Amino acid sequence: MASERRATIVVTRPVGQSAALIERLHEAGFETLEFPLIDIAPVEDEVPLRAALDELYGSHALRYALVVFVSPNAIDKSFITFIKLDARWPVEVPVAVVGPGSIAALARNGVREPAYTIISPSTEHADPRFDSEALYAAIEAYFGESGLAGKRVLIVRGDGGREWLAERMTEAGAGVEKVAAYRRVLTEPSMQKWERIHALLLGDSRHAEDRHAWLLTSSEGVRNLDELAREHLTGDEIARLKRASIVCPHPRITEAARQTGFDTITVSGAGDERIVESIDALFPRAAGASAQTSATADAQSASYARASTPTGARDIGSRHLIGYRAGPPTGSITHD
Repeated sequence: MASERRATIVVTRPVGQSAALIERLHEAGFETLEFPLIDIAPVEDEVPLRAALDELYGSHALRYALVVFVSPNAIDKSFITFIKLDARWPVEVPVAVVGPGSIAALARNGVREPAYTIISPSTEHADPRFDSEALYAAIEAYFGESGLAGKRVLIVRGDGGREWLAERMTEAGAGVEKVAAYRRVLTEPSMQKWERIHALLLGDSRHAEDRHAWLLTSSEGVRNLDELAREHLTGDEIARLKRASIVCPHPRITEAARQTGFDTITVSGAGDERIVESIDALFPRAAGASAQTSATADAQSASYARASTPTGARDIGSRHLIGYRAGPPTGSITHD
């Protein structure tokens, strides 16, 4: 464990989804503050999900040619329902997921290759993408250019979601059904956490104990932070927040951050490893660190794009916001 205190990283993923990332950050010498901006809750009515999953069995075992899970949350919540149905995933039905985070979630629930067919974007590219566009390309490669025509597809997601994938598959001739496996709700961080945010925003960024950055891993998290800031921060604190360093794993989240007025944004790429590398480059180690470490940080810094533009939980009902997943490489479509 590194002893050097470099900065505090405000981690905004939902509760329970940051343990591996936080461990990596601590090993790299960073303090962390868990500050969830979204919570994951069960759907209010589970009947549609149960009905959709039940159609995978019995005389309807091959009704769906493909089931798409848009996030690890969609997988975990669905397999809780599977337990209630006393069922296993049918090997005849392929599964499509956005990235490694969802592949890991499938494995936790007993669905692994080669026994099951899992369609996902390739991880072999130098800069792999884990989003709807990359997933559709993988699906098209599996079925063929016109292979979705006439086939039924089930998309399991949160309440609402980005419609691009469903629309694209419909255009390709598939019959697409969508069902919610969970709800997103706006969290309300505790007063103790807000006190820590006040201290970070009003501190002296020249001192390691006051330096900080925000990790924003979904577009709705960006918008939720903007909304919560208006309720809990002063005008001066909001201005300091918008000038703070922001790390986002995907350009779509970056665009949401720009639109809400954030000043300095680093695009890390998806996955915990890339996120930590990008944060590492933002806060170079103090003088006395090894030349090798410094050279590595310089190389990492050069490899990531910087985009700058001047500038308890409560259910948010019709204001449920949709997210982009940053799936761990070990991401939503959190998306995933």
